Formats: sequence, structure tokens, C-alpha cells
Amino acid sequence: AKFGRRGLLYWAVRIAERCTLAVADAVMATNQSVLAAVKQRGRKSDDEVFIVRTAPNKLNTSLPEDPALKKGRKHLVGYTGVMGNADGVNYLIEAARHIVKSRKRTDVQFLLMGSGPEHADLLKLRDALGLADFIDMPGRVSNEFLFTGLKTMDLGVACDPINDYNDHCTMNKTLEYMAFGKAQVMFGTREGRFS
Repeated sequence: AKFGRRGLLYWAVRIAERCTLAVADAVMATNQSVLAAVKQRGRKSDDEVFIVRTAPNKLNTSLPEDPALKKGRKHLVGYTGVMGNADGVNYLIEAARHIVKSRKRTDVQFLLMGSGPEHADLLKLRDALGLADFIDMPGRVSNEFLFTGLKTMDLGVACDPINDYNDHCTMNKTLEYMAFGKAQVMFGTREGRFS
């Protein structure tokens, strides 16, 4: 998905994958989509491939909510995760613009926790759209802050668009929102729907 199925690095990764699958006695896949790819590309039988799911570890769901994160607003929409070019956080910022500027809603606060190669550009986008008062982007946060944010938010967002990569990934943010009992919105990725 990242290399558009072209270039030297793409082919090097595919050759390495083929060699690894050829010599493997057993293969662990993180979900059903990866399992299907391994069975197809690696020509592995059912008894050679099994799933070991990814999941967040040691979530402290007992922390209290922190109303201060809502900045006096009624609702808190949250995001947690990487902020790279495949993660769709720009869609969330554009959605916030629509809610705040077009719909004239002043009762919704956004908390986008995480960092990555696009974090600085996303901050610029937020500021250019005049949303600094409505969107907090603290970057990478401590576990305590993360868990408090998850506990406080009313809605979690998994804005990863559907593509060859995201469609096959089990996103930890989806599982974290579930662990904290939060409603969430997402694109209809295959593994997102399964989770």
C-alpha cells in the first residue's frame, strides 16, 4: 500500500516475504485478513498457519473522567494513534471544521492524542482552519493521560481510510475504544468491522 506495488524496495520486501514463508515451519498472523494472504502467497496449509490477535495491554479503565478535557463543552470526540499519511487524521480535522464552522456547533471539543510524521502538518492545518480552540493535539501522551482521555471521551474516531494496508489491519485504537465502552465511527475497513 505504501509503495504502490512498484519500486525496488517494494520488490525487495515481497521477495523477503516469499523466502520467509517458504522456510517457515509455522506462521502467526495477526488477523483473518493476514491469515488469508499468508495462505495464498505462502501456499501454507491450515495446520501451518494460525492467528495470534493484537490487542492493547494493561488498560486502566478505572481512572476517573477529567471534565477539564472537554474545555467546558458538552461533548468530547477523541482520536488516539499514529499521525502518518495513511492514518486519515486530516479527515477528522476537516470533519471538525464542518461541525464547528459549517454547522456552527460550539458544544464539541476534539482531543487528538498521538504523534507521527504528519503531526506538524496537521497542527498547521488545524490552525489554518481556525480550530485551535476546538482541537487539542498534545502529541504523544503518557498512559495515564491516554486512559483518562479514553475514559472522558464520548466518541472515538478511527479515521484510517480504506486501502490495501488499512483494510487488513486490526487497529489498536478500535480495541481501546471498545475496552472503554465508547461508541466509535470509522471507515468500513474489513478488520475494523470484524473487531
